[in-house]
Amino acid sequence: MRTRHLTSSACALLLAAGLAGCGLFDATPAADSASEQPPPPSAPAQLSASERASRLASWRLATYGEQASADQAWRDRDGNRPLHRYQCLDEAVEIAGIQHSLVAICANRDDAAADEPGLLDLWLLRADANGGLETVDGRRGITLGSGGVVGSLSLVALGPGIPGVAIEAGLGDANQAMQNETVLVAVDQQQLRQVARFLSRYDNQAQLQCASAGSSDDDALATSSDAAAATALPSPDCEAGLRQLRSQWQADSSRTDSGFWPLELRFSGVACGNAVIQNLRLDYDPAQRHYPSPELDSHCR
Repeated sequence: MRTRHLTSSACALLLAAGLAGCGLFDATPAADSASEQPPPPSAPAQLSASERASRLASWRLATYGEQASADQAWRDRDGNRPLHRYQCLDEAVEIAGIQHSLVAICANRDDAAADEPGLLDLWLLRADANGGLETVDGRRGITLGSGGVVGSLSLVALGPGIPGVAIEAGLGDANQAMQNETVLVAVDQQQLRQVARFLSRYDNQAQLQCASAGSSDDDALATSSDAAAATALPSPDCEAGLRQLRSQWQADSSRTDSGFWPLELRFSGVACGNAVIQNLRLDYDPAQRHYPSPELDSHCR
């Protein structure tokens, strides 16, 4: 077992795929003078759970139409293609003493190919002074996942006062290798930004067409899939090329200084006939505004 510290000089950074979408503008009309205009109402810093839910329902209606719901999927279209949208994240987070809402709307394509991603909209909202919610930042049409499905989302903390979203998404692969990735999006300086992306699962057993563990050659020949059994690699060759890897991560919250916490990753599994246990530590790079990309040495030699 070994632990390595990764910095941006040691590893190449991943490109931000799909998260450099359109930002939204705030326009404030200029007043002639303070004496000629009544003082504007102030927006509440905090909302009760019921008030927040009511405002969010009005925001969904205005943004996604009358079918939009917090509890169930609704039909929609992307151009000429049918899809189902649903609210896949709704979390209240506090930023600089003001309550914000992190909201995600996922869209699953009904007619997607196996290697085709789903669609994701991410929103950072806060209460306005008129009984509604205003958009602080939003990213629409992010493409992630496979089989037309985005994946799963959860709220995470990436530093003191830095909430974020962890997205566990599949990766389409025409070669039948099962892959998943973790994408971390942070709320940083009132903006939604991708700050990390790394492999969370890789399994190429189906790609190698290995015979199932525990089945004999006679059992394989007795099945109806004679062609698949005939092309299955012998066990030694399967072991040599097999890669089954998973990763787990957590933010190191023991750091007391401000800014992004380091990420601790643990890769484990088998690669090329060898057991793999590798611990990595990723330090956030302020210059690149991103964590370095972890590279797991799992190539067969």
